[in-house]
Amino acid sequence: MNNKTQSNTSYRVWRSILLGLCLFIAAGAVGGAALAFIPALSAFSGANEIVPVLQQAPLVGQYINSLVIPGFALMLLVLVPQGLACICMLRKHPRQIDAGIFAGVMLIVCQIGELVLIPNPLSVIYLTLGAIQIFAGIMCLRVKG
Repeated sequence: MNNKTQSNTSYRVWRSILLGLCLFIAAGAVGGAALAFIPALSAFSGANEIVPVLQQAPLVGQYINSLVIPGFALMLLVLVPQGLACICMLRKHPRQIDAGIFAGVMLIVCQIGELVLIPNPLSVIYLTLGAIQIFAGIMCLRVKG
């Protein structure tokens, strides 16, 4: 196998990892947004029980009476960048890898904010996924040269 073939294979592997992470994280954000905006679903799942915890969060707790504000934050900071990265990657846009890296950065920013306001293990998992997403994007750029 020559260097060009090996380089193309590596690129496809890293790109697939990046796309898979974008799709997984976007799907999770859709689920989180659904919990925030569909009252019956949040009541059934018990998601409403986190509202009192959110109300105790420093700086923002006084503004939270439901899951709507956290739902909008999730959509704006996670779903939109991840969704756009998915679209760019599926359409093979020239800036697809940049979009994936940006989505990873936005995920990390969101999770750092969440860890400061309401520390929880799920945020650490998503923070790690954001770091892996950025790493996969950097590897794509490095392999492609």
